[in-house]
Amino acid sequence: METLPLAHRARQVAPFLVMAMLRDACQMQAAGKTVYRLEAGQPALPAPQSVTRAVIERLATDPMAYTESKGLLALRQGICDHYQAQYGIIVSPERILITPGSSGAFILVFAGCFDVGDRVGLAVPGYPAYRHIFTSLGIETVSIPAGAATQYKITVENLEKAGKLDGLVLASPANPTGTMHTAKELQVISDYCRAQGIRLI
Repeated sequence: METLPLAHRARQVAPFLVMAMLRDACQMQAAGKTVYRLEAGQPALPAPQSVTRAVIERLATDPMAYTESKGLLALRQGICDHYQAQYGIIVSPERILITPGSSGAFILVFAGCFDVGDRVGLAVPGYPAYRHIFTSLGIETVSIPAGAATQYKITVENLEKAGKLDGLVLASPANPTGTMHTAKELQVISDYCRAQGIRLI
């Protein structure tokens, strides 16, 4: 069967090796081998029974239907209520967007914040899917060293060495290192990005 040729941008996206490892692990398990699954960030515990019961009840009583594009208002309002109760932060439901997992959210946010040809800084080591998504969107990624010398954190000094940037993705806690920036460190980077016209997400 003839396949459609991939777009130039798609051909430039490197394979996500975690998925290849996951495929191999599933095949090994299916063959009866003992496999210790460390390839993906899978939660060790199942969903709480109260959540499972609520999902089953909802599926049994409500028809499956489209929601508004941002997600169910009741769910978005519940998230706002959580932010206020847990952190004392007031957020409007209009600022909440429900997606089927984080990868869908990354695509929407990256496409909404950056234009084709923009240069966006990413920590190295860092989550490979960020680079893959940016490449597929025609956005250039710039590696920002975040190794042992900086406790696996992005610093202003390393940003200054990267040349002109249009954006910066900063994850705290970082994936895969788990390192976290302090509030003061985040403020320093935020102030630098604002002064340089760098969109920080």
